[in-house]
Amino acid sequence: MFQVWDIEGVRKRRFGGDHDGGYVILDSAFGARHLLGYGVDKDVSFENEVTKEFGIKAHVFDHTITQVPPIGPDVIYVPEGIGPIDQSPLFTLQNHVNRFVPEGADYILKMDVEGAEWDVLETADLSRVTQLIIEIHDLQDDHSEIIKKINKNFFLINIHGNNCHNQPYVYIDRVHKIPRYLECAWVRKDLVSKATPSTARLPHPLDTKCRPDVPDVSYDFIARQSPPVSFVVTDNINKNILNNILTDSDEVVPALEEAKHDRIFIIKPGDIFPYEHILGIPQYPGNIQFPVGYNGLYLPEVRFIIKNSQNSYETKIPIHNIYPLKGYK
Repeated sequence: MFQVWDIEGVRKRRFGGDHDGGYVILDSAFGARHLLGYGVDKDVSFENEVTKEFGIKAHVFDHTITQVPPIGPDVIYVPEGIGPIDQSPLFTLQNHVNRFVPEGADYILKMDVEGAEWDVLETADLSRVTQLIIEIHDLQDDHSEIIKKINKNFFLINIHGNNCHNQPYVYIDRVHKIPRYLECAWVRKDLVSKATPSTARLPHPLDTKCRPDVPDVSYDFIARQSPPVSFVVTDNINKNILNNILTDSDEVVPALEEAKHDRIFIIKPGDIFPYEHILGIPQYPGNIQFPVGYNGLYLPEVRFIIKNSQNSYETKIPIHNIYPLKGYK
């Protein structure tokens, strides 16, 4: 979903401030003669530099500010915001395109609107956008269909985690966590001649921390996945929860003998979903015995298995089960 691509013949370049408000994009307007920038706050440095470099015009929008920051000679401030419908002071992207972008012309689109982007992107026509620059928010919610919609017509050329808000993360599967806030830049596919999946390390050397006084975010959601796991699950409640954090190579089976992977984790009916234990699987060096609590009675059970492993370990971190031991199957 967040595969970064290298674009042949066009370098990356940073426009805007050194920290929050600056973005790494491709060093070309790709024929765009205009820019629409949403979410001004105190910084219009990105729009100021892009308009100066490419000789284009820009309109910037923010209905929440009372003082307009310094803007360049080719940048016009509009005291409006963006939304899925026209309801002043919010207006749709199409409304603003009709009013401020010459008919039929392409444009660069930048949005940092604190989560409002999802409602806009769900129905927005992006066919005239050359480069799409968005700080996307709230990735603890499932916005995968909208990202897939963008990726169908655009190549993701840069991604940078925003380290504000004390680096909040959300797991996108059982081993990979992703920042809840990402700065993303895409280029429209029909505008480039060749694109190849990038193997470069992230963050890009041109990226800087959005908040300079705290550590940068982790990029382990880009890293190679850990070995696959067979999860033995027979109750639908835990099976449904588990499906939300599986990696592409994991499997869910109803019985131990059906497990095809070397690593096996057993979840029994009544288990309070062992989320933290499952996230710890990549660190397990062998068979793991857990204390399993049945209404206060704790019994040792091997719940993680590595086939043909002779190494067995115990952990004191319990798995809790809501069923009493009597009559348990």
